[in-house]
Amino acid sequence: MRLSAIFPFLSTLKTYSPRDFKADLTAALTVTPMAVPQAMAYAIIAGVHPQYGIYACMLPVVMAALWGSSRFMAAGPTNAISMVLFSTMATISVGGTLIINMPEEIRMTYIFGLALFCGLIQVGMGLARLGDLANFISHSVMVAFTTGAALLIGMGQLKTVFGIPGPKKAGFFHQMFDVLHGLPQLNEWCVGLAALTIALALSLKRISHRFPASLAALALVTAASWYLEADKHGVPLVGAIPSV
Repeated sequence: MRLSAIFPFLSTLKTYSPRDFKADLTAALTVTPMAVPQAMAYAIIAGVHPQYGIYACMLPVVMAALWGSSRFMAAGPTNAISMVLFSTMATISVGGTLIINMPEEIRMTYIFGLALFCGLIQVGMGLARLGDLANFISHSVMVAFTTGAALLIGMGQLKTVFGIPGPKKAGFFHQMFDVLHGLPQLNEWCVGLAALTIALALSLKRISHRFPASLAALALVTAASWYLEADKHGVPLVGAIPSV
């Protein structure tokens, strides 16, 4: 067996030039500032600490770049995977306790196990070349799935936007009723910061289509939250990310 069959990126390295490195570095500096907060958001959707979103977005990107079969396919966590993971944890119980309600150190054990099994299934499907089965999924099914996922994810984030305390429930209507019942506990600081983020993103987008409006809005609101000590007003913050 040739070495290139095991390490397919070796053929690319043979012709890799300083111009290629400059282009890759520019792409990395462009994508990273948005990929990190996006991965943290996916972790929140999945019902886990944002730090795990950062961990999950690092290694898959490297592996996909070196061994992936496509140069244009995004790697790492997605909103659909995060949504399915949360639904799984919120509906499956172990010993009479839902996984989502377990302490984090216990809950993450089940999540890591689930991720491992999913990865093995995907590797098996890849070796069996079952990816072509996706071509037989109709357009209407894909539209329905993406629309349903968007509605479910949006509804799931309303509780965070309104600053309503308590665990998030599974299911669109359960989450909707949970938000309606929790409106008397609405936190004005959470709503204000969310509204400020949206307003800044829309306003800064008018500067130029090349200007990273969303990133700038996140940076400005983050700075404002730190300066105003938003955590003292009931706004939940990520806090320090463990280095190990």
